[in-house]
Amino acid sequence: MPNPPVRLNAEEMRLIREHRLQSVSDKLKAKAQTTKPKPDAPVVTTAGPFGGSVSGPFQAGYDERAEPVVIRSQSLGIINDLHVPVHDVNACNAAVTYLKKAGIDTLILNGDVVDMYSLTRHGRDARKYGLQYELSTARRELENLRRFFGDRVKIYYVEGNHENWWKRYMRNVARELDEYQSLADTLKLRDLDITYVDDGMGIQVGKLRVIHGHEISGSGVYVAKRKLDKAKTNITFGHHHTSQEWTQTDIHGKQVGSWAIGCLCQRTPEWNRFSGYTLGFAHVMFNNDGAFEFHNKRIIDGVVR
Repeated sequence: MPNPPVRLNAEEMRLIREHRLQSVSDKLKAKAQTTKPKPDAPVVTTAGPFGGSVSGPFQAGYDERAEPVVIRSQSLGIINDLHVPVHDVNACNAAVTYLKKAGIDTLILNGDVVDMYSLTRHGRDARKYGLQYELSTARRELENLRRFFGDRVKIYYVEGNHENWWKRYMRNVARELDEYQSLADTLKLRDLDITYVDDGMGIQVGKLRVIHGHEISGSGVYVAKRKLDKAKTNITFGHHHTSQEWTQTDIHGKQVGSWAIGCLCQRTPEWNRFSGYTLGFAHVMFNNDGAFEFHNKRIIDGVVR
Protein backbone atom coordinates (compact mmCIF):
# COMPACT_ATOMS: atom_id res chain seq x y z
CA MET A 1 0.00 0.00 0.00
CA PRO A 2 1.64 3.36 -1.10
CA ASN A 3 2.62 5.89 1.47
CA PRO A 4 0.24 8.84 1.75
CA PRO A 5 1.58 12.09 0.14
CA VAL A 6 3.43 14.44 2.45
CA ARG A 7 1.61 17.70 2.93
CA LEU A 8 3.71 20.80 3.59
CA ASN A 9 2.44 23.83 5.34
CA ALA A 10 2.80 27.36 3.96
CA GLU A 11 5.97 28.14 5.91
CA GLU A 12 7.71 25.01 4.63
CA MET A 13 6.74 25.84 1.04
CA ARG A 14 8.14 29.37 1.44
CA LEU A 15 11.47 28.04 2.71
CA ILE A 16 11.78 25.65 -0.25
CA ARG A 17 11.09 28.44 -2.78
CA GLU A 18 13.69 30.69 -1.13
CA HIS A 19 16.24 27.87 -1.23
CA ARG A 20 15.63 27.25 -4.94
CA LEU A 21 15.87 30.97 -5.79
CA GLN A 22 19.10 31.29 -3.84
CA SER A 23 20.55 28.26 -5.62
CA VAL A 24 19.72 29.73 -9.07
CA SER A 25 21.13 33.13 -8.05
CA ASP A 26 24.41 31.55 -6.89
CA LYS A 27 24.80 29.67 -10.18
CA LEU A 28 24.18 32.83 -12.26
CA LYS A 29 26.72 34.80 -10.25
CA ALA A 30 29.32 32.06 -10.66
CA LYS A 31 28.70 31.93 -14.42
CA ALA A 32 28.98 35.71 -14.77
CA GLN A 33 32.32 35.73 -12.99
CA THR A 34 33.80 33.11 -15.33
CA THR A 35 32.33 34.42 -18.61
CA LYS A 36 34.88 36.15 -20.84
CA PRO A 37 34.22 38.27 -23.95
CA LYS A 38 34.72 36.64 -27.33
CA PRO A 39 38.34 36.91 -28.49
CA ASP A 40 37.40 38.74 -31.69
CA ALA A 41 35.47 41.47 -29.90
CA PRO A 42 37.46 44.66 -29.28
CA VAL A 43 37.38 45.35 -25.56
CA VAL A 44 37.61 48.71 -23.83
CA THR A 45 40.60 48.94 -21.49
CA THR A 46 39.32 48.81 -17.95
CA ALA A 47 40.14 50.95 -14.95
CA GLY A 48 37.29 49.52 -12.87
CA PRO A 49 36.01 46.03 -12.05
CA PHE A 50 33.40 45.83 -14.82
CA GLY A 51 35.06 47.39 -17.87
CA GLY A 52 35.35 50.88 -19.22
CA SER A 53 37.43 53.75 -17.93
CA VAL A 54 34.83 54.69 -15.30
CA SER A 55 34.02 52.32 -12.46
CA GLY A 56 30.43 51.06 -12.65
CA PRO A 57 28.13 48.08 -13.24
CA PHE A 58 28.43 47.81 -17.06
CA GLN A 59 30.76 45.36 -18.79
CA ALA A 60 32.88 46.01 -21.86
CA GLY A 61 31.38 45.17 -25.23
CA TYR A 62 32.01 45.60 -28.94
CA ASP A 63 33.68 48.96 -29.54
CA GLU A 64 32.39 50.90 -32.56
CA ARG A 65 33.79 54.28 -31.63
CA ALA A 66 35.64 56.18 -34.35
CA GLU A 67 37.58 59.40 -34.65
CA PRO A 68 38.14 61.61 -37.70
CA VAL A 69 41.41 61.59 -39.56
CA VAL A 70 43.29 64.69 -38.38
CA ILE A 71 45.46 66.49 -40.92
CA ARG A 72 47.21 69.84 -41.26
CA SER A 73 46.96 72.13 -44.26
CA GLN A 74 47.54 75.76 -45.12
CA SER A 75 45.80 75.66 -48.49
CA LEU A 76 43.11 73.00 -48.95
CA GLY A 77 41.06 72.07 -52.01
CA ILE A 78 37.81 70.12 -51.75
CA ILE A 79 35.95 68.52 -54.66
CA ASN A 80 33.07 66.08 -54.36
CA ASP A 81 30.25 64.33 -56.19
CA LEU A 82 32.02 63.74 -59.49
CA HIS A 83 30.03 60.53 -60.00
CA VAL A 84 32.49 59.14 -62.53
CA PRO A 85 31.79 58.15 -65.32
CA VAL A 86 29.01 60.77 -65.53
CA HIS A 87 31.28 63.59 -64.33
CA ASP A 88 31.18 66.99 -65.97
CA VAL A 89 34.64 67.00 -67.56
CA ASN A 90 34.73 70.78 -68.17
CA ALA A 91 33.66 71.57 -64.60
CA CYS A 92 36.21 69.10 -63.18
CA ASN A 93 39.00 70.65 -65.22
CA ALA A 94 37.96 74.17 -64.22
CA ALA A 95 37.96 73.22 -60.52
CA VAL A 96 41.34 71.48 -60.37
CA THR A 97 43.01 74.10 -62.60
CA TYR A 98 41.85 76.82 -60.20
CA LEU A 99 43.09 74.85 -57.18
CA LYS A 100 46.46 74.15 -58.75
CA LYS A 101 46.96 77.85 -59.52
CA ALA A 102 45.92 78.62 -55.91
CA GLY A 103 48.84 76.49 -54.74
CA ILE A 104 46.95 73.99 -52.58
CA ASP A 105 49.03 71.57 -50.51
CA THR A 106 46.16 69.13 -49.86
CA LEU A 107 43.20 67.92 -51.92
CA ILE A 108 40.19 66.11 -50.45
CA LEU A 109 38.08 64.02 -52.82
CA ASN A 110 35.04 64.31 -50.63
CA GLY A 111 32.91 61.33 -51.58
CA ASP A 112 30.82 60.02 -54.49
CA VAL A 113 33.84 60.16 -56.75
CA VAL A 114 32.58 56.98 -58.43
CA ASP A 115 28.87 56.73 -59.27
CA MET A 116 28.51 52.96 -58.69
CA TYR A 117 25.39 52.96 -60.86
CA SER A 118 25.84 49.24 -61.39
CA LEU A 119 25.37 48.59 -57.67
CA THR A 120 22.47 50.92 -56.94
CA ARG A 121 19.46 49.63 -55.04
CA HIS A 122 17.26 51.85 -57.19
CA GLY A 123 16.01 50.79 -60.60
CA ARG A 124 18.82 50.72 -63.14
CA ASP A 125 19.07 50.17 -66.88
CA ALA A 126 21.10 47.03 -67.56
CA ARG A 127 21.81 48.31 -71.07
CA LYS A 128 24.04 51.04 -69.65
CA TYR A 129 27.71 50.73 -68.69
CA GLY A 130 28.75 48.03 -66.26
CA LEU A 131 30.78 48.02 -63.08
CA GLN A 132 34.12 47.34 -64.79
CA TYR A 133 33.65 50.40 -66.99
CA GLU A 134 32.93 52.57 -63.94
CA LEU A 135 35.98 51.30 -62.07
CA SER A 136 38.38 51.52 -65.02
CA THR A 137 37.21 55.06 -65.82
CA ALA A 138 37.58 56.11 -62.19
CA ARG A 139 41.06 54.58 -62.02
CA ARG A 140 42.10 56.45 -65.19
CA GLU A 141 40.81 59.79 -63.88
CA LEU A 142 42.52 59.31 -60.51
CA GLU A 143 45.79 58.58 -62.31
CA ASN A 144 45.30 61.76 -64.36
CA LEU A 145 44.58 63.73 -61.19
CA ARG A 146 47.73 62.51 -59.43
CA ARG A 147 49.80 63.28 -62.51
CA PHE A 148 48.24 66.77 -62.75
CA PHE A 149 49.07 67.73 -59.15
CA GLY A 150 52.30 65.78 -58.87
CA ASP A 151 53.72 64.36 -55.67
CA ARG A 152 53.71 67.65 -53.75
CA VAL A 153 49.96 67.64 -53.04
CA LYS A 154 48.55 65.20 -50.49
CA ILE A 155 45.31 63.59 -51.64
CA TYR A 156 42.61 62.09 -49.41
CA TYR A 157 39.56 60.18 -50.64
CA VAL A 158 36.56 60.28 -48.27
CA GLU A 159 33.99 57.52 -48.68
CA GLY A 160 30.57 58.75 -49.82
CA ASN A 161 27.26 56.95 -49.84
CA HIS A 162 27.86 55.73 -53.42
CA GLU A 163 31.23 54.21 -52.44
CA ASN A 164 29.43 52.62 -49.52
CA TRP A 165 27.34 50.70 -52.05
CA TRP A 166 30.54 48.84 -52.95
CA LYS A 167 31.13 47.92 -49.32
CA ARG A 168 27.54 46.70 -48.95
CA TYR A 169 27.81 44.68 -52.16
CA MET A 170 30.99 42.98 -50.99
CA ARG A 171 29.52 42.18 -47.58
CA ASN A 172 26.09 40.96 -48.66
CA VAL A 173 26.33 39.77 -52.27
CA ALA A 174 29.89 38.77 -53.03
CA ARG A 175 30.30 36.45 -50.04
CA GLU A 176 31.62 33.70 -52.27
CA LEU A 177 34.85 35.65 -52.75
CA ASP A 178 37.77 34.26 -50.82
CA GLU A 179 38.42 37.58 -49.13
CA TYR A 180 36.88 41.01 -48.88
CA GLN A 181 38.13 43.35 -51.63
CA SER A 182 38.09 46.98 -50.53
CA LEU A 183 37.40 49.76 -53.00
CA ALA A 184 40.75 51.32 -52.12
CA ASP A 185 42.51 48.10 -53.19
CA THR A 186 40.37 47.78 -56.31
CA LEU A 187 41.23 51.33 -57.42
CA LYS A 188 44.87 50.79 -56.34
CA LEU A 189 44.88 54.01 -54.38
CA ARG A 190 48.04 53.06 -52.51
CA ASP A 191 49.97 53.09 -55.79
CA LEU A 192 48.73 56.65 -56.36
CA ASP A 193 49.58 57.74 -52.81
CA ILE A 194 45.92 58.51 -52.13
CA THR A 195 44.68 57.91 -48.57
CA TYR A 196 41.19 56.38 -48.28
CA VAL A 197 39.01 57.49 -45.34
CA ASP A 198 36.05 55.19 -44.71
CA ASP A 199 35.15 55.30 -41.00
CA GLY A 200 32.24 57.72 -41.45
CA MET A 201 33.86 60.41 -39.30
CA GLY A 202 35.50 62.37 -42.11
CA ILE A 203 38.57 64.59 -41.78
CA GLN A 204 39.37 67.28 -39.23
CA VAL A 205 41.47 70.13 -40.64
CA GLY A 206 42.17 72.81 -38.07
CA LYS A 207 38.79 73.99 -36.79
CA LEU A 208 36.86 72.57 -39.77
CA ARG A 209 35.30 69.11 -40.07
CA VAL A 210 35.00 67.74 -43.61
CA ILE A 211 32.43 64.98 -44.28
CA HIS A 212 30.70 63.77 -47.41
CA GLY A 213 27.26 64.71 -46.06
CA HIS A 214 25.23 61.51 -45.85
CA GLU A 215 26.65 60.82 -42.39
CA ILE A 216 24.34 63.47 -40.90
CA SER A 217 20.74 62.86 -41.92
CA GLY A 218 18.47 65.62 -43.13
CA SER A 219 17.94 67.42 -46.41
CA GLY A 220 15.38 69.98 -47.53
CA VAL A 221 15.91 73.53 -48.79
CA TYR A 222 18.37 74.76 -46.15
CA VAL A 223 20.75 71.81 -45.87
CA ALA A 224 23.60 73.96 -44.55
CA LYS A 225 21.47 75.03 -41.58
CA ARG A 226 20.22 71.50 -40.91
CA LYS A 227 23.76 70.10 -40.84
CA LEU A 228 24.95 72.87 -38.52
CA ASP A 229 21.99 72.30 -36.18
CA LYS A 230 23.19 68.73 -35.68
CA ALA A 231 26.95 69.11 -35.92
CA LYS A 232 27.15 72.26 -33.76
CA THR A 233 30.65 72.92 -35.07
CA ASN A 234 32.27 74.21 -38.25
CA ILE A 235 31.47 71.73 -40.98
CA THR A 236 31.59 71.39 -44.75
CA PHE A 237 30.07 68.72 -46.96
CA GLY A 238 28.82 67.78 -50.41
CA HIS A 239 26.23 65.10 -51.14
CA HIS A 240 23.31 67.46 -51.81
CA HIS A 241 24.74 68.89 -55.06
CA THR A 242 24.05 72.45 -53.99
CA SER A 243 26.09 75.43 -52.81
CA GLN A 244 25.07 77.06 -49.53
CA GLU A 245 26.44 78.78 -46.44
CA TRP A 246 24.95 79.19 -42.98
CA THR A 247 26.60 80.85 -40.01
CA GLN A 248 25.37 81.56 -36.50
CA THR A 249 26.68 82.99 -33.25
CA ASP A 250 26.09 81.46 -29.83
CA ILE A 251 25.36 83.27 -26.57
CA HIS A 252 29.09 83.58 -25.85
CA GLY A 253 29.77 85.31 -29.16
CA LYS A 254 31.40 82.28 -30.79
CA GLN A 255 30.57 81.97 -34.49
CA VAL A 256 30.34 78.65 -36.30
CA GLY A 257 29.48 77.92 -39.90
CA SER A 258 28.33 75.29 -42.34
CA TRP A 259 29.16 75.13 -46.04
CA ALA A 260 27.49 72.93 -48.65
CA ILE A 261 29.74 72.44 -51.69
CA GLY A 262 28.35 72.00 -55.19
CA CYS A 263 28.92 68.93 -57.35
CA LEU A 264 31.08 68.20 -60.41
CA CYS A 265 28.78 65.72 -62.14
CA GLN A 266 26.46 66.14 -65.10
CA ARG A 267 23.36 68.07 -64.03
CA THR A 268 20.71 66.35 -66.16
CA PRO A 269 20.84 62.66 -65.21
CA GLU A 270 18.24 60.35 -66.72
CA TRP A 271 16.39 60.04 -63.43
CA ASN A 272 16.34 63.79 -62.70
CA ARG A 273 16.42 65.90 -65.87
CA PHE A 274 15.60 69.15 -64.01
CA SER A 275 17.83 68.57 -61.03
CA GLY A 276 18.74 72.13 -60.13
CA TYR A 277 22.26 70.96 -59.26
CA THR A 278 24.97 73.57 -58.63
CA LEU A 279 28.48 72.99 -59.97
CA GLY A 280 31.18 73.92 -57.50
CA PHE A 281 34.15 73.18 -55.25
CA ALA A 282 35.92 74.82 -52.30
CA HIS A 283 39.25 76.41 -51.44
CA VAL A 284 40.04 76.83 -47.74
CA MET A 285 43.04 78.68 -46.29
CA PHE A 286 44.14 78.01 -42.69
CA ASN A 287 46.06 79.96 -40.07
CA ASN A 288 48.48 78.26 -37.70
CA ASP A 289 45.82 78.17 -34.96
CA GLY A 290 43.35 76.29 -37.19
CA ALA A 291 41.15 79.28 -38.00
CA PHE A 292 40.23 79.39 -41.67
CA GLU A 293 38.92 81.40 -44.59
CA PHE A 294 36.36 79.50 -46.64
CA HIS A 295 35.87 80.20 -50.36
CA ASN A 296 32.83 78.33 -51.65
CA LYS A 297 33.30 78.45 -55.41
CA ARG A 298 30.63 78.03 -58.06
CA ILE A 299 31.12 77.21 -61.72
CA ILE A 300 28.70 79.13 -63.93
CA ASP A 301 28.88 78.86 -67.72
CA GLY A 302 32.28 77.23 -67.39
CA VAL A 303 33.70 80.10 -65.33
CA VAL A 304 34.78 79.84 -61.66
CA ARG A 305 33.02 82.50 -59.60
